[in-house]
Amino acid sequence: YFCYPQGGVMEDRGEDVNELGANVFVNVYNAAILSNHRLLRFGFGVHHTGVEVYGIEYAFAGHAFDDTGVYEMTPRQEEEVCSNVKFSLNIYAGRTNLSRSDVKAHIDRISEDFAGNHYHLLNKNCNHFTQAVCRVNVLDLLRFSIN
Repeated sequence: YFCYPQGGVMEDRGEDVNELGANVFVNVYNAAILSNHRLLRFGFGVHHTGVEVYGIEYAFAGHAFDDTGVYEMTPRQEEEVCSNVKFSLNIYAGRTNLSRSDVKAHIDRISEDFAGNHYHLLNKNCNHFTQAVCRVNVLDLLRFSIN
């Protein structure tokens, strides 16, 4: 497995990389839409997610072309996602024993199934990508961390 899920919000990140692998985090951003703050009170809302490992965040977004919609960014930098999201949570998803190069190869393999022009708000979005990378249920992580 890519990561060994444990779940939980990390208060102190500490050292997340060593010779045995790295911690894996799911970064959650709240969409800055008018009704999202109301939805969050009930434990759900509109979220963008990305996977952080080895100091790089990987995420998926749509575009008009048939190449990958997966991109790399600086972790937790909402301005690199888009102008209408706000960083919200950094959830510890577990550890990976994969090396940096093996993580990159894993992401590249998964990216083949996430072409930018196949993005769909409900059926193939950033949360599906995060779930595919980590092999954890993003909704369960969010429920665990918000409650």
